[in-house]
Amino acid sequence: MKVRDFRREVEAELERTQARAATERLGPAVADAETWEAALASLQDRRAKPESRLAALYTLQAGAFDLAKFAPFAAVFVAALQTVAQAVDETAELRRAALDHLANTGDTIASRVLIEGLEGTQPAAVPPAAALEMLARDDHGSAVRIATKMLDVSEEVQVREQAARILGSDPASAGRLETMMKDTGEANAVRRASAVALRALRPDAFGTAAHTVLGNEADTEIDATVRRGLRTSSPKQL
Repeated sequence: MKVRDFRREVEAELERTQARAATERLGPAVADAETWEAALASLQDRRAKPESRLAALYTLQAGAFDLAKFAPFAAVFVAALQTVAQAVDETAELRRAALDHLANTGDTIASRVLIEGLEGTQPAAVPPAAALEMLARDDHGSAVRIATKMLDVSEEVQVREQAARILGSDPASAGRLETMMKDTGEANAVRRASAVALRALRPDAFGTAAHTVLGNEADTEIDATVRRGLRTSSPKQL
């Protein structure tokens, strides 16, 4: 991913976060059946403006926090989100917002859409790194499998960094994390993520690998990360 494209992705994520926060602040003031019915109609209306449908989604997302009051609308809301998530001709913003909400609930359709996008069997709804992050929220087994595969095929730093984080939940991946942590050919961001994941997963393996790194790469960026990890693990190791 080019720096320009990555910056745009960060800016878009910031806008999404701000929009969600604003909607959630408004949620209690507009938490009523009439508002939610109108929002559902807007979300499901393919002829409505994308920004109106996105605002409706966030209104419903805020309402979903009130489990008791929102209960009559919950199933329809989830079904509408699943429809959006699976529609390859929907706007990227709307699909991402739908998947973001569904991923938080462990929705199986969302997992399938994310996996298909990562494996290339269907057009990707979100960038690979974002898809991995969403998938890892609940479906850890699939996330580890896909993360391992992405490390085999992707050279994109953000993807490899996220994949390394995910492998931190898989004891069988300790060896690969150690290899990436020590690999001077890897991007620093990937090596740092591997170091943090390995430290959480296998402190003993991290300690051994850390001393190898310190012996070969003094005063480098990865050196600083490793030293911090050793200090928090066991000051005596330094």
